[in-house]
Amino acid sequence: MQSTKDNILAYLKRSGGAGVEAVASEFGLARMTVRQHLSGLERDGVVV
Repeated sequence: MQSTKDNILAYLKRSGGAGVEAVASEFGLARMTVRQHLSGLERDGVVV
């Protein structure tokens, strides 16, 4: 089973990038939750 962070990354790759609102809507997550996951991906050097 993939983590939420992995699912978000896969979605960003498929869509060519997306904003917080789009990701939140796609996964039924709060915007703050998405921001936390994106911050983690940025910290890991996976997204900029």
